[in-house]
Amino acid sequence: PLPHMGIGVYAYGGTLYSLGPNVYSRSGSGWTKLAHGEVGHMKQSGTNNIKAVGQPDLHFNGIDWKEFTQFHANPVPWSDCFTDGNDVFFVGNDNWKTFVLHGK
Repeated sequence: PLPHMGIGVYAYGGTLYSLGPNVYSRSGSGWTKLAHGEVGHMKQSGTNNIKAVGQPDLHFNGIDWKEFTQFHANPVPWSDCFTDGNDVFFVGNDNWKTFVLHGK
């Protein structure tokens, strides 16, 4: 069992993830911690290209997780993301405006 169940779940290619306090993946009958942070949303285009947003904003390249510190609350905490392997989008809202960050 998880020490603290997250705020959401995400599934891709037969792998189940728990999001919230940290990122976990389901392995067999247990859970494996993959990354640290309050991640609320995650998308991936393959096992070697995972984007996760919240606090922090993360990318997994198939080997390790990298934190994008330049995107912290810039201009707002990011609330969702999308990637197709070529493009990536982060979306956030400050209760007045919606912001979209687009990158490659």
